[in-house]
Amino acid sequence: MNHMCWYALVVAVIGFAACADSAVADDNIIGKRWTFTTYDKEGEVIEENTFRATNDHKIYKGANEIGTWERLAPHKINVEITKGKMKGKMELLQIRKDSPTYRGPWTQPDGSVTKAKVKLLED
Repeated sequence: MNHMCWYALVVAVIGFAACADSAVADDNIIGKRWTFTTYDKEGEVIEENTFRATNDHKIYKGANEIGTWERLAPHKINVEITKGKMKGKMELLQIRKDSPTYRGPWTQPDGSVTKAKVKLLED
């Protein structure tokens, strides 16, 4: 491979790594993207959406803050969504390490409890 090809490859890799580390959305929110999936009692998907979680424990949909999260232990997080169809509280345990995925009960405002799953995405 000639020097120009190596240069192009190095620039592409560095550019990708910089984008992945910054994780800045079009709305200027810095944080990791999480996909949330909620299920009904029969296990059917109610809602699936992608949110952005920040280091200061806030959750955003676009530029709108819709909830909070907290790490209770290395493999356990609590999430509270205060707006939208996924409104409620989730107590999630990590079920996969290679592709960080969490699962647990989703308690809705009416008190009913079903399941939720959250997967952290690589940006």
